[in-house]
Parts: sequence; structure tokens; C-alpha cells
Amino acid sequence: MYKLVGKLWNDREINIISDGKKYFALYNWDGYAWIDCWRVLDKQGLNRSEDNTTYRIYPIYEEVEDGYNIVDYDVEEAS
Repeated sequence: MYKLVGKLWNDREINIISDGKKYFALYNWDGYAWIDCWRVLDKQGLNRSEDNTTYRIYPIYEEVEDGYNIVDYDVEEAS
């Protein structure tokens, strides 16, 4: 299960998620998913992973009384 763990050290608008093993920077929201995400090595995103793969990350929502909350994220390699 992924959760929000921090923000990118040099761009406080970019959130970082983690499952406790891998960290991803959420970038370029298209209204449905973040489409140009990349792996970082920690929750501050001080270093980008040497893996140059880009990822598409979808939020997984849970309905609550006044709307929706993100409860997890689905991480896929971008094609």
C-alpha cells in the first residue's frame, strides 16, 4: 500500500509516495493520473533513481461522507 510521505526537496509542489520500499515523485496530473512520474531514493527526493523509467500513477479512492479520500496508489510503468 502506497501513501504520501513527503515533498520533493527542490519543488514543494511535487508529492512523494512510498510503499516502504520504493519512492515515487508524482508529476504532471492529467485529471485522472500523474503521467510523468519517476523513482527517487528517499522521502525528500534528494536523489533520483538511476532507473530512467517513467511511471503512470493512479490514485485509488475511498468514498467518505463529504467526497473522496485517496487511500492507495496504483503504479504502472509508462508505455
